[in-house]
Amino acid sequence: MNKYSPSRLKKISVLLCSLTLSLGIAEVCMRFFYDAHFVISGWNGQYLGVDEINHHGSRGRKISFEQTKKPKVLLLGDSQVVASASKLEEMPESQLERILENRISCTSLAAGGWGQDQQLLNLKRFFHTQKADLVALWFTPMNDIANNLFPTHFPENGWAKPTFWLEEDFLTGPNERQNSLIYATPRIRILEPFKLLYDRPFIFDRDQEWERKILPENDQSITHNPPETEINSFIDRLDINSSDHWFYKYENFENGKNSFSLWIDKVSPRMEYGLKLTNKLLHEINEVCNANNSKLLIFWTEFQPGFNEFPSRQFKQPFEYFRVKEKIYRFSHDAYSANMKKIMEGLSVFPISIKMEKWWRNNQDSHLNTIANNQVMAELAPIITSML
Repeated sequence: MNKYSPSRLKKISVLLCSLTLSLGIAEVCMRFFYDAHFVISGWNGQYLGVDEINHHGSRGRKISFEQTKKPKVLLLGDSQVVASASKLEEMPESQLERILENRISCTSLAAGGWGQDQQLLNLKRFFHTQKADLVALWFTPMNDIANNLFPTHFPENGWAKPTFWLEEDFLTGPNERQNSLIYATPRIRILEPFKLLYDRPFIFDRDQEWERKILPENDQSITHNPPETEINSFIDRLDINSSDHWFYKYENFENGKNSFSLWIDKVSPRMEYGLKLTNKLLHEINEVCNANNSKLLIFWTEFQPGFNEFPSRQFKQPFEYFRVKEKIYRFSHDAYSANMKKIMEGLSVFPISIKMEKWWRNNQDSHLNTIANNQVMAELAPIITSML
């Protein structure tokens, strides 16, 4: 008997049709009754109440630049600008207006975890409908480099975001639009069970995939072994006594997604790339401001070594060794200064020295407290006045 007889072919056809129909019904049912898992690339105004959100979706007062004839100042940045621990009337935007006796109008465009990539994209969106005479960008040395390097927020594989990269030293990207949908659930819903093979919010690991495709190698540890008596530990320095301490989750020295890299003497290929990428993004922000008849002011805050360093940055002079997961790193304030010089090359910048001894919120939170913010805005005010 022919193995491809009409009766056998008919059975095979019925089987295939039944399978196809079953899969089709399953797909339709999953689309109607199963909530797809997806995330939005990028963020703004996270964890805020309606009364805290300004007209740009960020934290701040509901101020309209269209209804004022005063000079308009836009504060662009991250959680330092958001100042979530301060009341709206004590945010940097409010403090700056008071210090300048309400001769200007100031609003904020910022969100915690924004690097220059999201600052750039949101600034472009702002200029589609608004105008500003001056954009004051608050740069955050501790984490802006890592925020620019990786396609997610802290810690590993955090919230997804649009990310730029360099191709032959040219700024390229972003990899996706701001606020675009990224599906964790496959487009074909019946493939969802395969997602369960991965204990991740996405079917793929964004950080690891980005490292593999885009980022250069990273190793900032030293190869020689200093005397054991000269090697310190963050566990001792920060009095870390539990595995759920923030340090273990947020400070990844292996891939460079941490807040310490600028202070490490050894500059890895990835770090060099991150410095260059950040510089290119800042220059692009400057170009966007120029194209919209706005001036750009870049500033950041600096502590004074030996007087008011944040507890985790109290490095001995001229350098200090730390062991992190069996690797040894050398930290120094000179390394920080050299790296900042590379980041700000070709730009007009205004570092502001903090005069308070204890300017931070608490020993685990390096955000400026309300009093320190007021001092920074007071230092910033005459610079802004001279540029308007």
